[in-house]
Amino acid sequence: MKKFKNEGACPCTTRRAMSSSAAASPAARSEFRPGAITRIRCHRFLTYRDVEIKPGPRLNVVVGPNGTGKSSIVCAIAIGLGARTSVLGRSDSLGEFVMQGYDKGYVEIELAGHND
Repeated sequence: MKKFKNEGACPCTTRRAMSSSAAASPAARSEFRPGAITRIRCHRFLTYRDVEIKPGPRLNVVVGPNGTGKSSIVCAIAIGLGARTSVLGRSDSLGEFVMQGYDKGYVEIELAGHND
């Protein structure tokens, strides 16, 4: 059975980071509201072998042809923030979200803090 890497004492299924992106400038970081997603990393997750997404502080839109991974990003956000897999309508098993051919994968979600 495939399993996600689980770090920390949190009963969640993915790794989480709670500070804003170090690559963003101080001015750009200050535009993010506390709790806003500043970075999404998917490693061996559904259609993504290894990708890092840095959304902007305002409206973000994901577009592309069918089968290119738009829904995978939504699933990564939901799972990374602790949603149960059953609410996503894909599978009740977290292992089914690991990229085919691999044993493990993970999602990291980075959130803006109050002092960023």
